Amino acid sequence: MRKKYTGLVIGGGILVILLVWISSSYNSLVKKQEKVGQQWSEIQSTYQRRLDLSLVERIPQPEDHRAEAERRRVFEEGLPAGIVVQPVPEFEADVHDLPSLARFADVVCGAC
Repeated sequence: MRKKYTGLVIGGGILVILLVWISSSYNSLVKKQEKVGQQWSEIQSTYQRRLDLSLVERIPQPEDHRAEAERRRVFEEGLPAGIVVQPVPEFEADVHDLPSLARFADVVCGAC
């Protein structure tokens, strides 16, 4: 009879140890998941801050409005007398490529 209880006590002890290990593993996984969620929210807030800053930089300034108004006037009325625009057929500038625009400016201003 004593051997029967010894086996049950050992089995119960192993079961208790197993349950403690499973619950601690689960708790550590939940903590890790919360930490990952927190880090992703920090990344998201950083991206949002960058987007907000880039939108602030894109707000047109008063001098931009004057330049745009001048471009519209020239487009609608034409250039003033005495100004001749020479086309540069061998060079095409991409407005989103800054080095290309710099080379274009050098070519155009070199003729000035």
